[in-house]
Amino acid sequence: MDANKIIAGQPDTRDRLLNTAQRLFAEQGFKATSLRQITHEAEANVASVNYHFGSKEEMLNELIRRRVEPVNERRYTLLEKYRDEAAGQPIPLEKIFEAFFLPFFQSVAPYTDKDTMDLIHIIERLSEQSTLRQAVYEEHFKQLSITILEALSETLPELETTELHWRFHFALSLMLSSMSTRQRVGNSSKGFCDPEDIEGMVKRLIQFICAGFRAN
Repeated sequence: MDANKIIAGQPDTRDRLLNTAQRLFAEQGFKATSLRQITHEAEANVASVNYHFGSKEEMLNELIRRRVEPVNERRYTLLEKYRDEAAGQPIPLEKIFEAFFLPFFQSVAPYTDKDTMDLIHIIERLSEQSTLRQAVYEEHFKQLSITILEALSETLPELETTELHWRFHFALSLMLSSMSTRQRVGNSSKGFCDPEDIEGMVKRLIQFICAGFRAN
């Protein structure tokens, strides 16, 4: 490859680097993927990484940010809307999970399932590097988790803190697995369940999780 052919400021270089890094991080893990491999497959050069991101770690942050940030902004907007509608009362449980789940499921529509699975795999594989995983959580998910847990605590004050956190953990896990493995329900139900009925799936998921939160 002619290193002078593709320069740092080329308009599509940044996206090409991010898309390549996303695929490789998902397939191999963050640690096993080198900048040289990313730039080679993206037909770019190391200078372009420094120009656009500064480091491999910041490239990881950016590819997560570009998918997660718009989703989280929509979550906060919905939560505030439902808080206003509650007029000083706790937000109804179903509305909390609607604010938490809907933006995530709606965000998948413009992308392929592989894009969604790539992001999930990248985050899961960060367990290889606990410090980096914690940094990603702190930047992209911590404040949202605190906000949702506070709303849940206001709505279910009788639920002990330990139970609240366990049940939120289960809810989060169900949200992720319901999207990434939804084709199974189409196969196992022999077509009675439509895995592409995202709205119906979210409605059922919220009903199921709220029943769990209300259980004694």
